[in-house]
Amino acid sequence: EHLRVNVDRIVFLDGHAKGALDEVWKTVFAREVLFVAHLPKESICFERVILLPKATPLWNKVAPSECISSMDRFVARVLERYGVTRPTTPADDVAIKRGFYLAHPRVSVEKKVQRSQRVPGKKQVSFHTLTFKQQLETVVNAKTYSGIHGAGLTHLIWMGTGTKLVEWMPQSHRSVDLFKNIATWRPGVTFVRQPVSQLKYAIASH
Repeated sequence: EHLRVNVDRIVFLDGHAKGALDEVWKTVFAREVLFVAHLPKESICFERVILLPKATPLWNKVAPSECISSMDRFVARVLERYGVTRPTTPADDVAIKRGFYLAHPRVSVEKKVQRSQRVPGKKQVSFHTLTFKQQLETVVNAKTYSGIHGAGLTHLIWMGTGTKLVEWMPQSHRSVDLFKNIATWRPGVTFVRQPVSQLKYAIASH
């Protein structure tokens, strides 16, 4: 059974630059996606409103058992809406390929940050070059999914039972358990953490 959530519109209360994930809101949840700036200047009243807080339980909280089924339904809904089928036996060894990282579309090219580390993985993928559907297809076919600590590891929620996520952790982020916590919402996914300091050795022996 999928999430029984259908809304007329989603309204973002803050401004942000257009991004690759914006389409997901409309594809999965709502017929219309707006920003508060799109609304009439005069006062406006919504008959029924659901407000989503900025805070997320994924940051510092292990998933309560009753929440795991909700995550399962969310994942199933997204895959269904994008027409992505989970394979019986995922086989790919996928690694996030880091190139230039642009924190915000308005940041000048000169302020791009170079991420040069390469993590083990037979299939090196630059996720920022893929559509969201292509990203989903890549991850659901992954038996092992690896990457340096970063937002791309959130894709672990699409992984199936019997798969493994490997997070390569920089020394500066060693106390951050974000993806370790997210993994508890997907109990079929094994979470492994490796220090970036061992990266060269790991690549040499892979």
